[in-house]
Amino acid sequence: MKPTSVDASAVHTVSWLRNQTEIAVPVYQRHYRWDVDRCRQLLNDVRAAADSAVGESHFLGSILCTASDSPGESVLIDGQQRVTTLTLLIAALYDTLREAEPERAGTLRELLTAQPGVTKLRPHEGRQNDLTDIVFNPRRGNREPGESAFEDNYRYFLGEVHLDATRVCDGLDRLEHVLITLAEGANAQQVFESLNSTSVPLRDHELVHNYILMGLSHDDQKLIERNYWVPLEDNTGEFTDQFLRDYLIQRTGRDSDIRGEHGIYNVFKSQFPRLLAESIRTQANEWLSYSEEYSHLLEPNRVEDDEIRRQFEYVNTFGTAMYPIVMAVYHDYRHTPTNLETFIETLEELQALYLRRMVVGESRDHLAAQLCRRLKKYGYPIRGMAQRSPSDERVRNALRYRQVPHVGYVLHRLEELAIDNDLQIEHIFPQTPRSSWTGDGQATWSSLTEEERARYRQLVDTLGNLVLLESNLNIRASNKSFAEKHDY
Repeated sequence: MKPTSVDASAVHTVSWLRNQTEIAVPVYQRHYRWDVDRCRQLLNDVRAAADSAVGESHFLGSILCTASDSPGESVLIDGQQRVTTLTLLIAALYDTLREAEPERAGTLRELLTAQPGVTKLRPHEGRQNDLTDIVFNPRRGNREPGESAFEDNYRYFLGEVHLDATRVCDGLDRLEHVLITLAEGANAQQVFESLNSTSVPLRDHELVHNYILMGLSHDDQKLIERNYWVPLEDNTGEFTDQFLRDYLIQRTGRDSDIRGEHGIYNVFKSQFPRLLAESIRTQANEWLSYSEEYSHLLEPNRVEDDEIRRQFEYVNTFGTAMYPIVMAVYHDYRHTPTNLETFIETLEELQALYLRRMVVGESRDHLAAQLCRRLKKYGYPIRGMAQRSPSDERVRNALRYRQVPHVGYVLHRLEELAIDNDLQIEHIFPQTPRSSWTGDGQATWSSLTEEERARYRQLVDTLGNLVLLESNLNIRASNKSFAEKHDY
């Protein structure tokens, strides 16, 4: 019989924890992020197990580890969230019982430590101190809520178990899980992907993170994590998935492949099918560089150059729709001989193209991807990529009768003003005119026919009826007739 690279067996969870000397969370794993709601559910399950009939157990799920030559040492591939949360629950039980039931507390202590001053569970470097303080110095309490999921969840458990700690201990003793152990040579990433749905669903950037690091040595993992991935996440914050999506669009010139669950991750793997240790630093440096440029789009105030900062503020009027193409031309500007004048002209042309399409009602779906494709094929200037832009005549006709998209942006651009000021949009003919309102100083609103009023209403939101006013003047102008409002 051919030997298998994967071994699975049902184990008693507390016994497994007791027999471990070290449970290491590898660098490529996502950070611990269970919240109190999930802790509450786990605690409810443990209490239910305690209250169940004699002989019954509670199934905790599966935990995936890699085999080690040293007995009792495990490297967690999947199950970090549950193992960490169980450790925090056990720490809270120990602190609750260590004076009232020292013998039971000593048994709990064996599940937390293998040697003095060292926890069995070894989380990411950045969180090791959190767990060490909880296990060995739990009363320090100098962190604000939300600063550390470790401490938040430990405090939750500590507040919950003080009345029924013995019951919760009985429930812990009834937990079982399936231990899946991978032999050397097993495809850890493949098994990990097939199991990730059993816990908090992984985001695309977490899967990418695991994919990048999983095949590297521990030293290389630490280097890539510290020098590239952590700075990348710092640059993109909560928008890391969105950054990876836009990065892949500008790289491939396609967005139709990035769809469905984990579409970003699947396209990333197809673009980087073999991540070798000798080349990954070059690739990681590229990802980091693009993330820096993306951070300038997300927060234009990071940009030192006034004109570029102003242009990025303009770009953000359109949301993130043009981010892939803007990121591509910004990267060119920073890393190739593209000069500032060409870069600014390109940003102007892109904004004009998007706005003109909106004015005439043309679709902008897939436009950024198309522009990225054409940029790689034809290069600059951008006008060569924007040949399908609607004509001046179509735009002019649309502006006569249609509401203007992003009208504040349009008026500011016409006046060559920065967006960040106190100017407000004023309707020259009011949206809700009073009966005495007059445009020519003779006919009042109340004297107009319904047909004449309908013509006014048709044009109320068109460009010719809109103007920028300082906020204090806007309040004073209000619904005044045209002759009075003209001076403002």
